[in-house]
Amino acid sequence: MANDAFEKFKSSVNRGITTISVKTSSTLEKTKIKTHIETLERDINKLFHNLGEAAYEKWVKENLDYSSFPFARRYLGNHYLFSLPAGT
Repeated sequence: MANDAFEKFKSSVNRGITTISVKTSSTLEKTKIKTHIETLERDINKLFHNLGEAAYEKWVKENLDYSSFPFARRYLGNHYLFSLPAGT
């Protein structure tokens, strides 16, 4: 009888440990994926920033107008591109 109670207790502890292990593993995997996504988003933002700087430098050096940047209309819309004061 005491042996039976000990086996039940042992089984209960083993199930608890297994449950904790699975949940911890799942949480770690979620955290790993979130961190990877955040890193990729940061990299994308850096690339957009670098692209913007390069486009601006080209625009300034070559005295280009907004029509040289058709991709910008798609993202900024005509309002922002053509409402700027002349010479900016």
